[in-house]
Amino acid sequence: MMALVVSSHWAPLRSRSLNIFTHLVRHLRRWLYT
Repeated sequence: MMALVVSSHWAPLRSRSLNIFTHLVRHLRRWLYT
């Protein structure tokens, strides 16, 4: 049962986490290279 719920919510959650991850990576690069 839990697997079905997780799989159904995985797509939007993954896209959101990817957006946050890329945002953090950009800031980290900015801090590292300056």
